[in-house]
Amino acid sequence: MAAWQKWAVAALAAMSCAGAARGDYDVRVDLKNLSGEGRTDWPVILRVYTVLGRNLPAGAVNPEGFHVYDPAGKEVPHAIEKIPPYDQPGNDELIFVIPKIKPDEVVSYRITNTSAKSTKRTRIDVVGSPHNLIANGRFDRVKDGWMFPSAARDAKVGHSGGSSLRLAADGKTVSTKYARPVALHEGSWYYFGAWSKTDNVSRFGYQAGPAAHFKIPGFAPADARKLWTTRHGSVVSQCSTRDWVKTTFEYRGHTDWGMDIFAAKAMQDGETPVEFVLDQRKHYYMDPGRTKGTWWLDDVVFMAQPEVNVRFDLSVAPLMKDGVFLFTRPASMFMGRLKDENNHNDPQEWCAFPYAHEKLSALDGFALKGQRVSYCIGVCHTRPIEQASLELAGGCLRGPGGAKIPVELVEYC
Repeated sequence: MAAWQKWAVAALAAMSCAGAARGDYDVRVDLKNLSGEGRTDWPVILRVYTVLGRNLPAGAVNPEGFHVYDPAGKEVPHAIEKIPPYDQPGNDELIFVIPKIKPDEVVSYRITNTSAKSTKRTRIDVVGSPHNLIANGRFDRVKDGWMFPSAARDAKVGHSGGSSLRLAADGKTVSTKYARPVALHEGSWYYFGAWSKTDNVSRFGYQAGPAAHFKIPGFAPADARKLWTTRHGSVVSQCSTRDWVKTTFEYRGHTDWGMDIFAAKAMQDGETPVEFVLDQRKHYYMDPGRTKGTWWLDDVVFMAQPEVNVRFDLSVAPLMKDGVFLFTRPASMFMGRLKDENNHNDPQEWCAFPYAHEKLSALDGFALKGQRVSYCIGVCHTRPIEQASLELAGGCLRGPGGAKIPVELVEYC
């Protein structure tokens, strides 16, 4: 964890917090080039909630109100890749382009979300970008580097309107791979994303079947005996019958704010194959005589990315002038689990750092009489705190009509 904060967390049986109205969000993002080479016109792909943070009230984000500013303060074009569910903007991807960056250089961009509609929304083609390590990720009918021993192009089904890659199997395993391994640079981050559509594909993890899965093994450490480390660059398998959905890397780790990392870091220099495998087995939910499964893939992107550091600490700093910041978040939220990679079987509990929008201002939620609910209060501090206590104004909470609730009915943990 970063050294700038220490933690104390309390759970209080009380009422849940009321949602805030739509507000403006302003975050600085530091981007460091660890790819080992200078980059020009380099697309950056960020998940929206990775930039804005968790626990935003419903309706707090304006899907049309994103603004991206370069290090000189100039607003630059950006794109939004909408990802299902389409009514949840936090799941979408925000894309913009760094014009030029040197190896190990850090550039800072400012990203805001306001009520003002953006005039810089545009289309950025990351699939066709020269930085995409996969040629012809749209599977168009041109000569490319794909091998099709057990797959075929499908000109009738596509995510972006053109062709797709189709794998079909019935009671067997089929696969296709990129013809040449992809070169990796140790310490560099990589983004992988592919759109998938499935029809009657076997369930993964059930009867030991991996279903429709991705094999990109180059992100495991050199010590292959630690099999759990292969998750450093994992992509969730696909199954059943689903319309188009995008799957990406999910790194085995998190930020200090408990945020998932949708990229993977190369653990060593070398190359990695990229293979798509369909292991089709008969499962209980399949109709009699219908055991064939089909998997379509389209718009494949495999691209080096900068190291991303979202400076939530700068947003909280003005609220900690006296060295203490009180915040609240849903008591049901998973606080986090810190895994020591040298002793991964002994996880340590921890608490994710707070966002500025989690500032505690009042206990103003509601509950039925006799209802048992939880309220989470966090104390973030940069100065030493030997003891912490919670005092309620007047020694009580207020119920309907101003009726007093004795403090004895409040449990502290």
